[in-house]
Amino acid sequence: MAESVMKLSQPQPDTGFVTGRVTKNWSGHDRKMARAYVRAMDAEAVVMRWLRCHGYSLTVGAIKVRRSKSEIDQNKDEGDIYVDGKGCVEVKNSSRNFTTRWPFPSIFVDTVEKVDAKIDATWFWITVSSDLRCGAAIPTSTKENWSILKNAAPTRYGTRQDVYSANVNDIRFVNLLKPPQKIQELVDG
Repeated sequence: MAESVMKLSQPQPDTGFVTGRVTKNWSGHDRKMARAYVRAMDAEAVVMRWLRCHGYSLTVGAIKVRRSKSEIDQNKDEGDIYVDGKGCVEVKNSSRNFTTRWPFPSIFVDTVEKVDAKIDATWFWITVSSDLRCGAAIPTSTKENWSILKNAAPTRYGTRQDVYSANVNDIRFVNLLKPPQKIQELVDG
């Protein structure tokens, strides 16, 4: 019986990043998780490149694939990207393309549990558009403006979680392909 493998497609012409294609004997759940994982890694890669363009030193944690709730609970990560001297950058990916405008009055930040556990060590959250061209950065300094949406996020396990939502006015839009002059000014005000 052939092993399950994840094959990577050719780099995307506009971004140079690789997207994944899951093949062979994957179950439906595993396929969905693997696709989400590849999208997340692509989003993190483009943010790392953007930060490195500014000379920031980065530390990226080990890649851990967690397939069950117990594995997730036992192996909580410290953050997606650690920027030396600044803190963690939490990267989210969106299923939508956007550029300089978010089409809704608010944006998902993260679950209340994750934000509350990481807020002191996090520099900012950033949601990356599905085409990997734009990011919506949400500085932690704007947390006082965030609201909690009760039972808003479904989990993989049939339950729902409370999430933080940031006002669209607190979003700093960035072109991830052409970095701005100074990230510090963008994120810190």
